[in-house]
Amino acid sequence: QGCVTGLTKIAKLMQASKWGLHIKPGGDGYGHILHNWFAVGRPVLTMFGDYAGKMGGDLLVDGVTALDLSGNVAYDVDKINAVTNQQHTMMCYNAHERFTQFVNFDEEEIKLRKFFNELR
Repeated sequence: QGCVTGLTKIAKLMQASKWGLHIKPGGDGYGHILHNWFAVGRPVLTMFGDYAGKMGGDLLVDGVTALDLSGNVAYDVDKINAVTNQQHTMMCYNAHERFTQFVNFDEEEIKLRKFFNELR
């Protein structure tokens, strides 16, 4: 497929995926791509420890919105394969619901606008 650009194309590819894979040790903790997976309703395969105590960690619930990988490939493959189609469908729903529960960009924009206006 090569390099994919454009928000619409990227979002469509993400929605067409079964899982989001997001491994980012030492990241900033927000997880822009992590949030995008949840916005399109896709559960994520990740290492929860990378997001412990950080903003992205609020989205992660093992077996509900994501799968916490151990780093042991054989164990992790078995864990992923154990998820039934019905469980996966529920995880997709849960991922999007968790996103809407924790993320409200409109509310954040209002707070930021107020903050910047008060700087004047």
